[in-house]
Amino acid sequence: MLQPLRDSPPETRHPLTPERIVNAALELMDRDGMASLTMRKLGGHLSVQAMSLYGYFPNKEALLSAVGDTLFAKIQSPAPGVDVFDGLRAVMVSFYQLAEEHPSMVDLLFSGLFGGLRVSALASRGDADLAALRSAGFREDASSALASLTCFVVGALHQGRAVTAGTRWAQFTFGLDVILNGLRMEARRRSAPDNAND
Repeated sequence: MLQPLRDSPPETRHPLTPERIVNAALELMDRDGMASLTMRKLGGHLSVQAMSLYGYFPNKEALLSAVGDTLFAKIQSPAPGVDVFDGLRAVMVSFYQLAEEHPSMVDLLFSGLFGGLRVSALASRGDADLAALRSAGFREDASSALASLTCFVVGALHQGRAVTAGTRWAQFTFGLDVILNGLRMEARRRSAPDNAND
């Protein structure tokens, strides 16, 4: 005897949330680049109309800011009481590892620093790192010291694409330690009694 046909169970629909939208945008950016992201493409990726995304983010810039905040908030902060330069090493290693996992992080960094994109977590991270360098004796040149570290991380990520991940990591940590040792020596020189009034 034939059994009556049963309706297929309805597809599980995942409601839109800001977190889901941000994660989907990050996935597309990592795959295709930040410049290729559009609200229409993101809507298609989420199987929704692009207009529905504007209920969560009023424009693409607001969405990119949220993506940047999500990423930069994941950078490891130094443990309380740790040596300034050991702490900065932990920050730069965490930045490098996140950018390896999410290539669009470098584009977000430059958009936040030079493109006018508002990324609160990036600003907070920079303020904390500058304060650490100033506590070690750097003054108006603290920003230059921090830029030397950040630019090295970005350069290491781009330069090393032609080598294996293991070689890239070895080259990165070697160069990072050389820079940090140089900054550490400069901080010690500045704290020496003869240089206290420099």
